[in-house]
Amino acid sequence: MVYSKDMATGEGAEDMTDAVKNLEEELVCVNANDEEVGEDMTFVETPRRYVDSTSSSSKKRKKEWKGMKTASSDPLLDVFNEVSGDLKVATMSIGKMAQAMDREASNQEKARDEDPQQKLREKAINEV
Repeated sequence: MVYSKDMATGEGAEDMTDAVKNLEEELVCVNANDEEVGEDMTFVETPRRYVDSTSSSSKKRKKEWKGMKTASSDPLLDVFNEVSGDLKVATMSIGKMAQAMDREASNQEKARDEDPQQKLREKAINEV
C-alpha cells in the first residue's frame, strides 16, 4: 500500500483517503461474501449506520448525510479518518510554531546586533 505519490511513475500510488475508501469497499465485499457462505462461519459484525427511514423529509436526510461526510460501516476506519484530519491540523500548527520561532530568533539577532550598550562596550574596548 502506497500513501503518497510514487515519484518515479505515479502509477499505483494512492493517498490516505483513497486507501480508506478502498478498505471500505473491500469490507463491504467481504461482508457480502460472508453472508452468502452461510451460518457456519462466525465473525464479529461491525455496527452500521442507517438513515432514519421514517423521516419523510429528504432535506433532513441530505443534511444528516452531509454531516456524516465519509462515515463508514467500520468504526476503525472512522477513527483512522479522524486521526488523519487531526494529524493534518497538528502539522499545520507545528509549521506555524516553527515559523514564529524562526522570526523570534531573527528578531533577537537583530536586537543583539543593534544593542546600544553592546556598541558602547565595543567602543570602550577599542579605545583602550
